[in-house]
Amino acid sequence: MRDKRRRSSLAQRSDRRRSRSEERYAPRSSSVSFEDTPSERLRHSSGESTHDGSSSSAEYEIVEVYNDDSAGDDKWGNDKEKTGSESDTYQQSQAYMIIAAVMVASAFLGVLMKFAFTPTHSGHSHGLRRVPGRVLVEETDATTPFDSTLTTTRINISAIKDLATEPKSPIAAEVTAPVPRKSAFTYECRTDACLWQSRLIYDKINQSIGPCEDFYAYVCSNRWYNSELEVQSRPYVVSGPGLLILDIAKFLLQPKTRDQSSTFITHSSMFLKSCIQVRNSSSDENDWKDIKKVLESYSLTKWPFMTDPPTGKFQDVLKLVDKRLNLLAVVHITLRKRFENEGYMLHLDSPKLTMVRHQMTFLDEGFQEYKNCIKRAFTLLGSKVETDHIADDVLEFERKLDEASLPPKRFVSILNSTVSIVNLKRAGKLEWDAYLTYLQPGSEKVIVINSAFINKLSGILTSTALSTLLNYIGFRILVLLSPLLPKQAEFLVPLSYDDHIHKYNARLQACMHLTERLYPYGIRKIARAAMGKTTMEQIAYDHNLDKMVSSVKGVVSQTVARAPWLTQTEADMATQKIESLEVDFIGAKEHMDAINA
Repeated sequence: MRDKRRRSSLAQRSDRRRSRSEERYAPRSSSVSFEDTPSERLRHSSGESTHDGSSSSAEYEIVEVYNDDSAGDDKWGNDKEKTGSESDTYQQSQAYMIIAAVMVASAFLGVLMKFAFTPTHSGHSHGLRRVPGRVLVEETDATTPFDSTLTTTRINISAIKDLATEPKSPIAAEVTAPVPRKSAFTYECRTDACLWQSRLIYDKINQSIGPCEDFYAYVCSNRWYNSELEVQSRPYVVSGPGLLILDIAKFLLQPKTRDQSSTFITHSSMFLKSCIQVRNSSSDENDWKDIKKVLESYSLTKWPFMTDPPTGKFQDVLKLVDKRLNLLAVVHITLRKRFENEGYMLHLDSPKLTMVRHQMTFLDEGFQEYKNCIKRAFTLLGSKVETDHIADDVLEFERKLDEASLPPKRFVSILNSTVSIVNLKRAGKLEWDAYLTYLQPGSEKVIVINSAFINKLSGILTSTALSTLLNYIGFRILVLLSPLLPKQAEFLVPLSYDDHIHKYNARLQACMHLTERLYPYGIRKIARAAMGKTTMEQIAYDHNLDKMVSSVKGVVSQTVARAPWLTQTEADMATQKIESLEVDFIGAKEHMDAINA
């Protein structure tokens, strides 16, 4: 057995040497194959060694015999491995060179197509396109020859003319305007707020002047206050209160349910409806009886006066008018709290003058036109007296009040403006003690907001005749009640309220302001419901507001408790104040039944 194994081993060794010699002197192929890797050659040699189908043990035997081969075989094998390594390096270098050449050629071709076939490169820009009912904002880029499926229409010059800094000729626009293409992202303006803003941009810009020449004239053109514009198309200072007035009027004038009978809402609704419809009423002499009775109740029976009445007293007339009608024609008085932990106190300030309202309402008119307005008011009740002289006196008195109403040159803190009533300087025909205690019984101190006016008022009242003062009070009463007077007094309606909205229904504004004077807290509740576009009680809104306030109070309390600059006593006092803080929205959280009662 040993001899047979030995002869078999020698025969196999001889065959292997013969095959290696043939491979060594065979001609080398010049082709390069990317699959001819060292691992592939190992698999080929392994497959050749097992071509006779021998088992794995036979392969192990062959390897074992090969390891026992002579030194000559090892030298021949080293030469073969060196030759194969050089061949592999050469093949890999050729492959890398081919790949690099392909990449460089691709990049160069892409750049060539990008710039060689495009006349101008506009880069990234934004275009505005206007469509009825919406505004489209498109992201645009330069069009390439490969965008054959996209639209290549040029920009509509008239659509963006309002946004141009200077008007351009059609030829210049044709040359400079890039060719846009619609991007995949288009932002459409559909909301009411966005559409409103777009109308402001497109319809209100003054195209006749460039923004760099006069930006104020470019933006604030006269078209903002065009009489043909709707309220919502005007600036917010006009559209805000205007739309609120419309909402409140719509709420009050809508049909009421049976549950709302004999309530505040019903009363205010009837009052507003009557005020609006007064203009269409008749103009008989009987229509002036009510206003004559009002004047008689304030000792103004023979108004207007040419001379001083023998029994009239200015202080008695003024305190009655201010108490019942809240006219406040000579001095403006409000009842407010200075601090939360204190009671209500009277605040004295300069009055709101009808002359100033006339100047702010009729911008193109002066003092002469206002004087004519006063003269017409004196003749409404059928008086035959000469009104030119008394109108001059009333105008002069108002001008003095206006000059004295200028803001003080030096700021006075609220702590230094608290004055005892007994220490107020006597204002000629007006005794502050009797006047102020009649308005607010028990008042001892007041807060003087405009101390310069209060000091000058004494000299103004002393130098003015009693007839002029009473004529001025009667004129202010007619102006205040002008929305309820016949149509002959229509010229006084715009002067009956502050903050006139130009090019807006003056009677509706006056009636709404007059209704608010009668029902201030109720109108405030309706305004809150109108702003919410609902008449419900908005319980959920109140709860959300309470949660927000509670959360803020908790955070502030924790911050105060950990503040290193406060002592323990100061921190406890601050925490107590924070916990006692109450926040309310427009002072109206109560149930609607409580308001209607």
